[in-house]
Amino acid sequence: MMKINSYTELLKLVNYRYSEERDLFCDIKKLQQNFIGERQQGYSFDERLVAAYTLFYLPTNFSKWQLLMEKVQQEKEGKQIIEKLKGLCEHAMFIDVGSGPGTFLLAFLNWMDRPFKGQILAVEQSSVMREQAQRLMEAFFPKVLDNCRWVTSLSQICVQSDDRRNRRPKVLFFGHFLNEITGRKQEEEVVMTAIEKLAPDFIFFIEPATADIFYTQILVWRARILGLGDYLQMFPCTVNNNCDCAGPCTKGSWCHQVGKAEADEGYHRISQRVGIDRRYLPFSATIFRRKELSCGFRVDEVLAEDDGKIMGRVLRFLGENKAGFFLELCVSAKMYSYEFWSVEIQKRKLSKLYMEKLRAILVGDLIPLKVDRKLNDGRYRIVPEDWW
Repeated sequence: MMKINSYTELLKLVNYRYSEERDLFCDIKKLQQNFIGERQQGYSFDERLVAAYTLFYLPTNFSKWQLLMEKVQQEKEGKQIIEKLKGLCEHAMFIDVGSGPGTFLLAFLNWMDRPFKGQILAVEQSSVMREQAQRLMEAFFPKVLDNCRWVTSLSQICVQSDDRRNRRPKVLFFGHFLNEITGRKQEEEVVMTAIEKLAPDFIFFIEPATADIFYTQILVWRARILGLGDYLQMFPCTVNNNCDCAGPCTKGSWCHQVGKAEADEGYHRISQRVGIDRRYLPFSATIFRRKELSCGFRVDEVLAEDDGKIMGRVLRFLGENKAGFFLELCVSAKMYSYEFWSVEIQKRKLSKLYMEKLRAILVGDLIPLKVDRKLNDGRYRIVPEDWW
């Protein structure tokens, strides 16, 4: 079976063939400079640059979906929520906005681990990207291809959809899309209109994990969606009013996730040659659910009652010395209530195995804990509880 995020397999499927690998390296560096600079969209219409994008960015962006699901699984009753979501998505209409070469679409279908019997609508302006996505779909999910439709704009779906009469569950997914349209008012309005008209059961965002994107995009869109009155936030927390991340106490920290990328040796070799470390992937993910779901699925049915346990999501590692570990956490002391804690964990209370596992924890991971004491400087001394 072909591995989707394998550099070797993708090399056979891109629509442009590089005669010299050094030309690929140059194109990857050109794309990287564009993404951290002016973010011009011309690359998506260039067959050669689309091939470079597919070979280098598809494997890691593909991994972000799986990493997000792993983070969700850490939540209380997370395994049950994942199984419920898979059951719902089996017959869903999956709408992938800004799909590119099918990066997240392929990841979604791979994650399903069961036959997909729903419909796929992929929104992508570039015909070059669409052709590349169709070729990859044909190679990896040929049985699903007949249920896929590509359109050039989100507004096309709004006009053509009879979603209010269609009881099929709907998942609206944005992968690295908000970062592309921020500041373009007309396109932002199209997104909000689509959310209102399509009335999706779930809305997913996966965006780059920078502080600027979190404060200027994630929080802004979060307020817009919650402001509709029809949606609740499901991940990374269940707070449905102002996010405390916007407070002055969190300067230098922001809510995001980090995961370890899974890719073959060919990909890691390319990463080393172009000088871009992709072993660990930061991303900012948010999931919303509709209050009244058309599909009858209720997250509340699999959420446990408040068991009194304190959970802390890692925002930042502040350091380590001979005495202990120091972290900043977003702490859920009560259901639907979160606080920011600066904490220390004393090493004398940990085994060597615990210390090794603590060093392996990543930003965005959850830690069950109990409070040892509150220190005079406002920090908390905590004791890990049932971590592993």
